[in-house]
Amino acid sequence: MQDLHHQKKWLGILVLRCIGCSQEETGHILKCRKETVVDAEEWIRTCPPHDAIIFCDDLAIESQVRREFPKFDVILPEQLVKAGQVTGDDILRHYRRDYSEIKA
Repeated sequence: MQDLHHQKKWLGILVLRCIGCSQEETGHILKCRKETVVDAEEWIRTCPPHDAIIFCDDLAIESQVRREFPKFDVILPEQLVKAGQVTGDDILRHYRRDYSEIKA
């Protein structure tokens, strides 16, 4: 995980994937390569649990969705609504097999 732009992109990827967007659709919406989507998903699955919890902050997700997602010209209104409901726990549950352990 490098700079803030990189973090925002990856957080957006995880939100879109949690609401059911395919890797290809996610890349299209965020204007990034499929490899970037794969990298973000691999990182959240394998990073240290503490890093995953910090990264999946509810306020960061809410801010990202509210400020950035409406700017994406290809996102559907229903996707925008669903994205606004995603929490950090949703992302952790989706990607982390150790979710119950790291939340305990």
